Amino acid sequence: MDNFRRTGIGGLLQTCAMLGIAVPQIANTTLNEKLSIQANATLGVNEMPRARYICIGIGGHQGTVGADGILLIGSAQHRPTDNSLFRMMPFVMRPLTNDLTTVERQRYALRRIENHKGLDYAVYYLRRIDLTNVVPKLQKVNITNNVTTSVDYVPTSGDLSPTPVTVNPGGVNTVTGEFIAATARVTVNFDTMDATEILNAAMVLFDSEEYAIISEMGFVSGVDRSVTVTDPTGALVYDECINAQIVTHIATLQKLVANRNGFESVFDVGATEPMYNLTTP
Repeated sequence: MDNFRRTGIGGLLQTCAMLGIAVPQIANTTLNEKLSIQANATLGVNEMPRARYICIGIGGHQGTVGADGILLIGSAQHRPTDNSLFRMMPFVMRPLTNDLTTVERQRYALRRIENHKGLDYAVYYLRRIDLTNVVPKLQKVNITNNVTTSVDYVPTSGDLSPTPVTVNPGGVNTVTGEFIAATARVTVNFDTMDATEILNAAMVLFDSEEYAIISEMGFVSGVDRSVTVTDPTGALVYDECINAQIVTHIATLQKLVANRNGFESVFDVGATEPMYNLTTP
């Protein structure tokens, strides 16, 4: 079962970015529509969404009973047409009288007001990712006996003067175990504040911290835009994520009651191409 599943929307965004053309805006593809948050906002001229947000969910795991009655936990498989998580979980749920500060709010997005048990909450469904220290690179990856090694790949002058490989008509392509990977390692640090806020959200929603099991995440693309909203407490101006779309689904399993100080996830973002070995029978 794949830990990562790119969505069709993710492929479309990549295509548009490579060709430098406008991203078509397609109905029923944004988290803004799902959550009714700036759902009618459209991309401006020359605005290109970037994958710099993440969302979390608690619906990506499922259990089966194994030998001796032992409960086995597995991951639910997302389809490339899934434009949302199975069950989204907010990062933050604060009573309106104790909303995030202006500085704290810069970390989150997709904010809306929800009423639970007669109390209004400011709820945030996205977190921004810090990409400051992310360095894209080319690497040669070798997989031998299920052991993976990676080294930086440095193109040579010979790569600018390639020669064809001659094969017989009966020649076949076999994978050698070597790949060229374009990769960028993205570290998402869920710190103590994240863990505390998500555990609090579980208490508000379910009256139990035990429901704070992050079993699915989504890399989300979008653009930041300054918006003004009117809450019961007055007018509020902040940066909101417009055209938020999941570009990749990620299977994970993090039980926050056991990780109250948070956790760190590292993802290789990019593409991999096999180095074929042309042989003849």
